[in-house]
Amino acid sequence: MRRIESCIAKLTDMPVAFGENLQIVQYAPGGEYIPHFDYFDPETPGGAEELAGNSQRLLTVIMYLSDVEGGGWTQFPDLNVEFTPMKGAALLFPPLDPQGSLFRPSLH
Repeated sequence: MRRIESCIAKLTDMPVAFGENLQIVQYAPGGEYIPHFDYFDPETPGGAEELAGNSQRLLTVIMYLSDVEGGGWTQFPDLNVEFTPMKGAALLFPPLDPQGSLFRPSLH
C-alpha cells in the first residue's frame, strides 16, 4: 500500500498525506461500478456534509493492478472516451475544471 501511495504522490506531485484511503476493487465477471462523480457536490446533503469536514477532491487516480480478459473499461460517457485496463497503467483526471467548478463531464 505504501508503495502505491508513493507512486500516486509522485504522479500527482502531492504529498501522500493529501490522499484519501485507497479503495481497491476486484470485479467478478459481470461486475461493474455504477457511473458516478468523484467530486463532492455541495448542493447535495451528502456532499455538503463531506465538505464541512474535508476539502474537495482535486484529482482521481485509477491504477490498474492486473490485466483482464475482457471488459473492465473506465468510460467517460459525456466525453465519449473509454480506457482499457492494462496492468501497471494509471488514469489521472480532475473532478473539477480549471476554475474549481464541478466538472460534470468527469462522470465515469
